[in-house]
Amino acid sequence: MARAWRIGAALLGAVVLALVLTQLFLPKIAASRIASHLRKYGTVHSVSVSAWPALELLWRHADSVTVRAGSLRMTPDQTGKLLGEAREQAVREASQTEIVKIAERQAQDIVDEARRQARETRLEMEDWADSILSTLEVNLEKFLTAVKRGRERLHERSQETVVAGVGPPTTAVSSNDDSPFVTTAT
Repeated sequence: MARAWRIGAALLGAVVLALVLTQLFLPKIAASRIASHLRKYGTVHSVSVSAWPALELLWRHADSVTVRAGSLRMTPDQTGKLLGEAREQAVREASQTEIVKIAERQAQDIVDEARRQARETRLEMEDWADSILSTLEVNLEKFLTAVKRGRERLHERSQETVVAGVGPPTTAVSSNDDSPFVTTAT
């Protein structure tokens, strides 16, 4: 069971780490790609991209894109080429989206397997504990039966002694103070 918790915690930690890294780096990567495409057509001073959550950038959704450019010159052919590159980029990003979906399915499979193993381990532990308790119950019943039998035999012997006319044993204390033993006189 502890193993399943560790696997779950590791998966959760990996997902959180991936989301943090995505938030930090995806906007910078998108800005860099936009700037490199636009530099073919002129002077680009800066590009900034913001998106929350940054994973939206994988689907080409941004909260804002700011471009500071000195000058951009594009012919109709260059405009067509830029649009073609944008379409190719969209196809690549769509395939990356598919990769993300596959990764999410695999992560869910891992979580499901961890839960299954945890459930299986818990059931095995419950069976083991039940087995131990059952054995203890049987042994305690045998022990109690033996104690009852012993008490019955003592009671029967006591009854036989009374019936035979022999009184119960008498006890006397030794007068020696150094040895305070109880002795039985018959």
